[in-house]
Amino acid sequence: MTCFVKNVGSLVAIVLLSGCASQMGPGSGAPVEDSDTSVRVPGMEPQAPERPRPDERPNTDAPQDERDNSGWRVVEPEPEAPVPARSNSAVDALLAQGRSEYRNGDYSRAIASAERALRIDRRNPAVYLLLAENYQRLGNRNQAEQFAQQGLRYSRDDHTVDAALRGVLSEL
Repeated sequence: MTCFVKNVGSLVAIVLLSGCASQMGPGSGAPVEDSDTSVRVPGMEPQAPERPRPDERPNTDAPQDERDNSGWRVVEPEPEAPVPARSNSAVDALLAQGRSEYRNGDYSRAIASAERALRIDRRNPAVYLLLAENYQRLGNRNQAEQFAQQGLRYSRDDHTVDAALRGVLSEL
């Protein structure tokens, strides 16, 4: 049965494709040239290309948007504005709690607080710093290194956190 369905599907595809190919008649439409090959497209009339007069030179010194671009205008993209540092009170509260737990030597609870903060804001480098420091204190060098490296991806604008993350990596 499945062989029959495959054969019918193939037959339908061939019929549809052959119907599309039969729509174009010889000699109809405008030529389209590509690599010395000419093809006629239905509904398109051939046009002679515009040639500059011999006494006129094209102005190549004009800005791109002033030259003839067949009705198209080149638009330069606007430069991206720097993204302002985000502040999230829930993340800030979890970071403060995690730092307090870190100072008290409760590294596992500090990690739990940092992980909750990470679920809220995955791009906050201070969260990665807290995780890296706590894993370092617990002796888990691999986790500490991974979190420090991840934090460096997001710490470009925060030089203090960037330096602290690099310090964690140098101590490993």
